[in-house]
Amino acid sequence: MNNEYRKLLWDKVTLRYCLDKYRRYLPEYYYHIVPRNGKTELLKMPDCPEYLPRSLDGLLELLRERKLLAMKPT
Repeated sequence: MNNEYRKLLWDKVTLRYCLDKYRRYLPEYYYHIVPRNGKTELLKMPDCPEYLPRSLDGLLELLRERKLLAMKPT
């Protein structure tokens, strides 16, 4: 695989949006954790339930509900 496509597949966030049409075959993506202006910001991804807040509390609530979450660097 050439480097141009490798970058696309390595970036899990971009991959999720590019393959939205095939989302039933992908793992669920709930939050994107982004360092911004010296702080950590949580952005909700398409599979994140609407009732969860865009915060660490929301992420922790999701963890309590699901019991197990995978986190991957992008």
